[in-house]
Amino acid sequence: MLTQPTYEAGRPIEVVAREFGLEPASVIKLASNENPLGPSPLGLAAARKALEVCHLYPDGGCTFLREKLAAKWELTPAHFIVGNGSNAVAAEEVRIKLSELCYKSIACDITEDKKHIDLSCEPLIFVCAAGLGGGTAADVAKEIEIFRAHKALPIVVATAGEQRFGAAAAVIEVPEVDSRVAFVLSVMVGHLFGYEAAMAIDTLARPLRQTREVVEHAVERGGQGATLLEKVHAEIGVPANRFFDALATGAYDGNLEVSTAVRVVGILRTVMSANPLQA
Repeated sequence: MLTQPTYEAGRPIEVVAREFGLEPASVIKLASNENPLGPSPLGLAAARKALEVCHLYPDGGCTFLREKLAAKWELTPAHFIVGNGSNAVAAEEVRIKLSELCYKSIACDITEDKKHIDLSCEPLIFVCAAGLGGGTAADVAKEIEIFRAHKALPIVVATAGEQRFGAAAAVIEVPEVDSRVAFVLSVMVGHLFGYEAAMAIDTLARPLRQTREVVEHAVERGGQGATLLEKVHAEIGVPANRFFDALATGAYDGNLEVSTAVRVVGILRTVMSANPLQA
């Protein structure tokens, strides 16, 4: 690699014309990846038309494009999803499911747009990379290294046997399929990941839900003041202590804000004290 010559890009027409004493208009570049005939008139017309409405938000749903695709393939517009690459579409679909759990924790970004990813909060980042290969996979691998260097927790969905994502906290392997449908596997993994996340959240919430049930049942059975507190005091200890134990092990880190945890602990300690009314 080190012995290979450095690539030299083609020089601008103006530089060549000046070197050989030519008129720039008479120079046609044949050695570069450029069109000597100039841009397409249709392309220029489309660009001008787009510039006239660049102050407006585009149609994010690509309504007219999906309608034309539906007419061509004799389907309905609902059969088509338009996105910046299949894995970007997969990421959007995964986010739809995961956002049902907690919108605050779920965002959807692409690896090329790191400025919108808040790495300071040490997030868990779900990367859809199934079916990626070549330079694209190499670029994503570099981004994953950056995420990990910032103490983020990148979880990658990748084709079985892919070795470039070693920096990830975990790699979920999926079978090798045609790259055009690999994004479907990313979506399936994302849904399963969402189910597991929901179960984990439910497990953490169970002690708090049980403490609330103790209070609700005590109220339903009747009683006020000291009598009501005695009923709660007699039954709330077990679920409350489960919450304290989980809190001590760090199970709620990243899920429960410190101020909220302090208030909950204070309330439970008060109710569990020998003289809750005096406390």
